Amino acid sequence: MNRQSRRYLAFRLASEVAPPREMLFSELENSLRRLFGEYGVLEASLRLVAYDAEKMIGMVRCSRLSVERLRAAVALTTRIGEHRAVLFILRSAGTIASLKRAFSLSSA
Repeated sequence: MNRQSRRYLAFRLASEVAPPREMLFSELENSLRRLFGEYGVLEASLRLVAYDAEKMIGMVRCSRLSVERLRAAVALTTRIGEHRAVLFILRSAGTIASLKRAFSLSSA
């Protein structure tokens, strides 16, 4: 069985309040679920790799085949919790190291 290829996407959050890490991930997952169903969520293998609430930037990991689906789900996310929010994809990469260098993110 071959290992699944992954992609990493850096994003910026524009929101009234910086949401907690768990709430942000939950909303991303729910947005993906609304668009592509439970199978789409499982196929994406979504994971929030890094998130800096102070700078409001973060990084998610997904399967290579689900990058465009994740981009669509991120674009349609308008609320996180009770607050309005917009997510912008800044860059995608095949390695986590290249995004960390570009945006000075640390895993947490």
